[in-house]
Amino acid sequence: MVKVLIQVDPEMSRARDVEGRNPLHLAAMNGRIEVLEVLIRARPLAAYANTIWGESILHSCVKHNQLEALKLVVEIMDDPNSLSAKDEYGMTVLHPACSC
Repeated sequence: MVKVLIQVDPEMSRARDVEGRNPLHLAAMNGRIEVLEVLIRARPLAAYANTIWGESILHSCVKHNQLEALKLVVEIMDDPNSLSAKDEYGMTVLHPACSC
């Protein structure tokens, strides 16, 4: 279903909720690996979107204990700098990973 929706309107992957989360954040939070992959491949730049708190897709994966989603996003993004990105509190992805 996600593939069909993205074909109809590719910009849907960039839509945000009131907390600044896009569909990639939600797929990551819920461990929806197949959906996450479809969305990232359709609009790779959407993977760099942050919430209103500055949390990246990677932060969402870690905070919700979604290891497979984290592996997929890191692999597809292939951007070492994304791992050191900080949220508005100065926390990288490693901070919540250490507190899980």
